[in-house]
Amino acid sequence: MNLEEALQALPPDAIEVVVEGNFSKAFLKALGFGDLEMVPGFRVGRLVVDHAARKNADDDIFLHSQANPYLYMEVKGHQRT
Repeated sequence: MNLEEALQALPPDAIEVVVEGNFSKAFLKALGFGDLEMVPGFRVGRLVVDHAARKNADDDIFLHSQANPYLYMEVKGHQRT
């Protein structure tokens, strides 16, 4: 499913957990991140963001090292206007 299809498939008043499950991965993939370059529930200090992402470098796989993310993402519910 591409990004536009994922967005159109969301219910009009999708709650955050639905947006997270059905749209977030498609969004990060549209930005060019692969499965091994995304970490859900990423800890930042005492807080947790919904996703972090970073391109892999040589043998440094972001999903494994979880070091130096390029992007933090917070997901919110969806309301169409």
